[in-house]
Amino acid sequence: MKPAEIMLCAYGNHQVDKGIVILSYDKEKKSLIKERVLSLAGKCNLVSESEGVLYLSVKYPDGNKIELYDASSLKKLKSYPSEYFYSYGQVIENKFLLASYESGVDSVFDFESECFVSHCVHQREGMSTQSKSHYIQKLKDGQIIGIENGLQQMIVYKNMNLEIERIIEYPPVNIRLLAVHPDGKTAYMNTEFSNELIVLNTSDWSIQNRYKLADHEGWYSGGNAISSDGKYVCVSIRGEDVIHVFVNNGGCLHHQMKFCCGKTPRDLMFVGHDLFVTCTNDNKVEVYDMNNKCFKVCEAEVNQPITFKM
Repeated sequence: MKPAEIMLCAYGNHQVDKGIVILSYDKEKKSLIKERVLSLAGKCNLVSESEGVLYLSVKYPDGNKIELYDASSLKKLKSYPSEYFYSYGQVIENKFLLASYESGVDSVFDFESECFVSHCVHQREGMSTQSKSHYIQKLKDGQIIGIENGLQQMIVYKNMNLEIERIIEYPPVNIRLLAVHPDGKTAYMNTEFSNELIVLNTSDWSIQNRYKLADHEGWYSGGNAISSDGKYVCVSIRGEDVIHVFVNNGGCLHHQMKFCCGKTPRDLMFVGHDLFVTCTNDNKVEVYDMNNKCFKVCEAEVNQPITFKM
């Protein structure tokens, strides 16, 4: 079996690992090895890949950039100035859907015209809180969903021009990320302040169920991931430093267990039924086997790992 390539953004330490870190995961040998690093002179929370090209948003001392790199050689192909710094994105239909946590803005960059074609600045009447766009994605059914972490809004866009179809407003629970079931009918949204996993019907975004994960000041929900077959849904809690594991049986979600992991589990990602965790304050990436009682199979040292490839 060919080793899997695991790509992630890291803040690094004294310039070591600062940029995009590429790991090699050998499932049979249970090994995780650092292969290459694309060093960057700026901050990067977002890397996406499509057809052999890496797409990044980078915050440099002299300004923000959208950058493209060859995935094999790591050679820079293109660099475009950007008003905003983005932390979440999706490459689709020759466009870059982007969410700026720093500025509370969603945007669309068009690679054919090589410019930004849409911006949506978030706002909520009667709220003075700083807007923070945390997630944007075009789903399989064509819906474009944005999650506004600061203003507590889920935004449903009509099209890639970011025309708003509907805004669903939440109380101050700090909605964070979506993990969508492969059948497209159900989505799982975690919240930072209330530390919940909320089950949503994607046809109308009504709440089907909600699970309380923690109730302690200083503990915050972080990563939220679903396995490609929809069997496992996992959510991390920073501060308590645990992972909650849910199992999907015939459409019913059951809380299976929680287990301890490294410090500050920020992001989660599945490869098959193996769960990868970025443990930012322990400077490592950990791997757990969900089919084997969440047993830790291996880890690799990475200085301040942040987010996996989107």
